Amino acid sequence: MSKKRKSADSDSSSDSSSSDSEVEKSQKKTKKDTNTPVNDELVLHPMFDYLDKWKNDRGNWKFVTNKQTQLIKNCFNDVFFPAKYFKMFLEYIVPMKSNARRLLFETSKHIIRREKLKAKEEAIDFAKIGGDMDKFLEKELEGNKRYARAKIVYDVILASESGETLGEESCVSD
Repeated sequence: MSKKRKSADSDSSSDSSSSDSEVEKSQKKTKKDTNTPVNDELVLHPMFDYLDKWKNDRGNWKFVTNKQTQLIKNCFNDVFFPAKYFKMFLEYIVPMKSNARRLLFETSKHIIRREKLKAKEEAIDFAKIGGDMDKFLEKELEGNKRYARAKIVYDVILASESGETLGEESCVSD
């Protein structure tokens, strides 16, 4: 019986030691959490750092496919991709020569079509209740930042292929 009792005692002591270690682990986790920066702006996303280096420190900049892909995927998102970096991105895409440029052009064209179609459907519904469809459509697209960015990217690529340059006012989207 003493053997059974010892094993039961050892089980309870191992339970208490395992619960102690769990408490220590959770305390360590909370300590790690307190060391994270409070302000997200303090941490520059690597793709923006890459873009900034391309613009301001070309000697130390080197092409990274993954970073370019991230830029292309996120450039239409005005929440995640600030206007300051969007302007840099527009400069970045002008000399770009690759399949990525074609893909960016096609993506921007697709977004423009899709956003126009969505706005047109809403304008038709608005016209059914007696509103001015053209004014509604214009206003709807004017407030659509995703559409505006896609249009700017589309125009910049088109202009750079024909050798034109766009003015500063056409590059402002936000």
